[in-house]
Amino acid sequence: MFKEEESIIEVNVTEKINNNIDEYENIEDLYYYDFEDDIKSILNIVFENEVPKYNVENYQMKAYKKITFKNNSFAYLSKNYKAFCINSSKDSIIRVVDDLKIKDKIIFINDKIDQDIDDLMGTIINSDIFQEKYTKDFNNVNYFKEIIKEYCERYEDGYKILSNELNFHHINKGVPAIKQWCSSRITGPREKEVYEVISKIIRTDKLLNGWEEIYNSSEVIRKFKTRLKDICKNMLRCNIDNDLDNELVNLIIDIFQTRNNYIDIVEISKIENINTCDPQLQLNCLLK
Repeated sequence: MFKEEESIIEVNVTEKINNNIDEYENIEDLYYYDFEDDIKSILNIVFENEVPKYNVENYQMKAYKKITFKNNSFAYLSKNYKAFCINSSKDSIIRVVDDLKIKDKIIFINDKIDQDIDDLMGTIINSDIFQEKYTKDFNNVNYFKEIIKEYCERYEDGYKILSNELNFHHINKGVPAIKQWCSSRITGPREKEVYEVISKIIRTDKLLNGWEEIYNSSEVIRKFKTRLKDICKNMLRCNIDNDLDNELVNLIIDIFQTRNNYIDIVEISKIENINTCDPQLQLNCLLK
């Protein structure tokens, strides 16, 4: 890529990033509250029955049990999965897969929550605390998205070309994966080496000199969004403590006001031991 072309792409990407932030310029005026204190408190919420975290790398992600439910839906659960259940006394409890029993009711959060969390994220990015702490990381993530999109749109079948170039560097990423990196719902690739290789392919000054910083920014934003998503999901599962009744909590409740749109409560009718590793199976989610 020629130097003049690099400059054109850099300018276009910078304009798009600035427009993305400006889109939320007046959001605080709309909601009338102080985001800074509220975001600090909401991101530090600890729920009594919060589903514990696990490190995926420590487990072989394979289907350990197939759970069939009374309404004929089913789920393939990995051995490390922690199920949020309702027992016969209507108390919420966390159960490991081996402790699940017939007639237990499991709460699943469905995919609709993801889009609405993206909407909430759009609101949060204009808050004082986000602007102060995360603007640089947010801009780096958006730069990476836009520079890939600009590169691919310069050529016919550009996404396929980039996929082939990545394969040449022993990184197997198809067209759908690359397109997802450019969407707002996906932060970007998880593998550090992908950022380095893309910097060598697209070869803008910012990528060549700062690909590692961009990778670190993607991890910061990914963790922020993951924590926000965990909080929202636990709000749907749990009762919120009265001490947390602040404006940001109320905003989240407003966004997720129709709880039944986001959760499925299903009763176990059959449990099968399968212990199989099939990459085609979707794990730890409700299937119908």
